Amino acid sequence: MAHEFLSREYKITENALGYFEVSPKPSEDFLSEYYESLYYQDTHGSYSNKYTEDELKRIEFSNSILLRAVESCIEGSECLDVGCGEGFLLNQLKAQGCHVTGLDFSDYGLSVHNTTVLSNFVKGNIYKSVQNLIVKKSQFDVIFINNVLEHVLEPESLILSLSKILKINGKLVIRVPNDFSDFQLQMKSQKMFIREYWVNLPDHLNYFNKESLTMLVTKFGLQPIKHLADFPIEFFITNDKSNYVKDSTLGPFAHMSRIFIENYINSFENKDSVVNFWSSMAEIGLGRNVISIFTKVK
Repeated sequence: MAHEFLSREYKITENALGYFEVSPKPSEDFLSEYYESLYYQDTHGSYSNKYTEDELKRIEFSNSILLRAVESCIEGSECLDVGCGEGFLLNQLKAQGCHVTGLDFSDYGLSVHNTTVLSNFVKGNIYKSVQNLIVKKSQFDVIFINNVLEHVLEPESLILSLSKILKINGKLVIRVPNDFSDFQLQMKSQKMFIREYWVNLPDHLNYFNKESLTMLVTKFGLQPIKHLADFPIEFFITNDKSNYVKDSTLGPFAHMSRIFIENYINSFENKDSVVNFWSSMAEIGLGRNVISIFTKVK
């Protein structure tokens, strides 16, 4: 199916808001079929049918640090997870007493890993699901949108819609791959790789970093309050002996190192220090992903 899209001529250019996007984009029908039929039905992308104990620990630690940074996910708060995937964050929120709703194209990941939140899940096109929430006049204290914006046809439309169901002083938490970053461009200038390895079609249609994500979201009146990063696995690309872009067989070893390092950092007892560490990484543009927290002021 993907080859039908990739067989066309396309280009990736920077738009007026500073993020990069592919043109022309595929149809909505194509994407719906692609994600529902393929994306969650195997180990495609970041999803897996089975995780090691250390990988599960990494997910739990990372979510705990994120929730510490957000601060608003307290008992009784209304939380929405747009693109909830396998449901690990949704399950963690529910366990600490939040009222949760999860949206996604497929329930496959949930049915494998977190069946306890299936009753809180709405399956279908996330645009339509969000529009239904607007019609119902639903309001949320915190909205998470985790690795979704890079996949959708209209990021601006989605952010606008989410702002309508976010309470005043509520928080919108967005995680995206950190792409076309200064660090990546520095490595490219040193010829550490040939192709722009972060360009991943048809999965990723849009490419953000901290600055361009902030430009997009502030357009709709939300204000940034904190940015976080995760481990910059791309450090390994700077050494020929560990450059997993030139030699893909090195990728699993880089992944294992990332898990060990992130678990070590995130298990540190002083959680505020951990939040500050990842925040400092984000401020200087490092991290394979950037997590930005915005608030609705009016």
